[in-house]
Amino acid sequence: MKKIFVFISAIASFSLYAQDDGFIKNFENSNVAYYADSILIGSSLGIDWENNVADVYLEKGNVVIDGNKYDGKLFITLKQKADLISLEQISKRYIGEKIYTPVYLINGNFMKGDLSSVKIDNNYILRVNHINSDKFANFDRKKSAKFTLVLIFTKTEENIKRASEFLIR
Repeated sequence: MKKIFVFISAIASFSLYAQDDGFIKNFENSNVAYYADSILIGSSLGIDWENNVADVYLEKGNVVIDGNKYDGKLFITLKQKADLISLEQISKRYIGEKIYTPVYLINGNFMKGDLSSVKIDNNYILRVNHINSDKFANFDRKKSAKFTLVLIFTKTEENIKRASEFLIR
């Protein structure tokens, strides 16, 4: 009985995994320089793939940009002009108050690497929240460095659906 359950679970998980083509995920996990209308944007998470992408072109080959090595360049042509802003500008515009060292998450994905090149279409931002580390229950305020989690949510179909839900407790 146990073997049948494991077999059925394995088949179901393979089937579910095979349904996702992984196009964006595969590019996000690779070391590629992203360009939107010839502007280096650092990540494709801030682009409206469903409504605002006209064309995508991948140029393979090693390249060095601002001292960072990349395995290629991904050029994204947008249908409409984007208002691209940096993560620092997002913090200043949407949070307003003084924050500690920022740790950025876009749609739940930690941003790492060269954060100065990461840009998001301002029209594609749904909301921005922040949590200071001294609000955490078990945070040692005396020994640990203070930081702020900056949570950026874009207007993906899933995020818009979650934003319109009401939770009753």
